[in-house]
Formats: sequence, C-alpha cells, structure tokens
Amino acid sequence: MRAKFGFLKRVLVLVCVLMMVAGSALASFDAYVFPGTMKIYDTPNHQIGALPMGTRVTVEAVSGNWSLINWNGHRGFARSEDMMAVNPIRSTTNRETTIYYITPDNFTPRTGTLPRGVDVYVRGFRDGMTLVSNADFTVLGYIPSSNIG
Repeated sequence: MRAKFGFLKRVLVLVCVLMMVAGSALASFDAYVFPGTMKIYDTPNHQIGALPMGTRVTVEAVSGNWSLINWNGHRGFARSEDMMAVNPIRSTTNRETTIYYITPDNFTPRTGTLPRGVDVYVRGFRDGMTLVSNADFTVLGYIPSSNIG
C-alpha cells in the first residue's frame, strides 16, 4: 500500500508540473551547472542524481526557486540558483555597488566597487545576489540583486 501511495504521489506531482509547463510563458534557455554539483529531483523529496559543474542543461520552465530541466533527453527538477545562463541578459547597475568576485581558487575573497551605470550581464541568482559578468566573461562576481535593473 505504501509503495502504491508513493507512486500516486509522484504521478500527481508530475501532472502538476506538466500543467505549469504548459502554462508557462517562459521560453526555454540553456544553462551551465554552476557552482559545484547540482542535485536533480523527480519530486521535491526524491533525489534521482547529480550533475557536475559545467554540465550544459536546457531549462524548460521555472517556478519560484525550482527549474524543470532537460539534459541529454533526461528530465528532472533542480534549484535555479545552481545554474548559470549560457546567454546572459544585459543590464545596468542602478547605483554604486560592491561586487564579490569569484576567484579561480574560490578561497581568496576579493571585492571591488562598480559605479552606477555599468553594463553587466546577468548569469544567475543566489540568496538575494545576482551573478554577473562583463561582456567577454573575464570578470565574474555577485552583486546585490537590488542594485541592477
């Protein structure tokens, strides 16, 4: 009986997700797993695998902090903050802001200041921060999400 309930629960979650995807106005886009390993789920509490940093996935829909993804023909759910858009959205800083650089070794904290009006390329989000880069992707860091737009 318990196994049957688990199966029905998964089917119900899948139906809800398909309804969200069908009604989603968001076009799909490609993203990379970043930073670290990204856990993949088929239901909110059932992990089915993990993908390493740098894996390219297609984001088919986004709802809150979760994304429906497709990688090599497999589908699952992942936290949106564990991905970085391949083709970023161009934006501008709306005030002077601190940038928390991502360094190659990830152990050396480095900060700087971006003046108001600087073009940045939005690549992802994490805990109220926006992952941004410059046009040629040689600078990568986080700024407060309220400081762009």
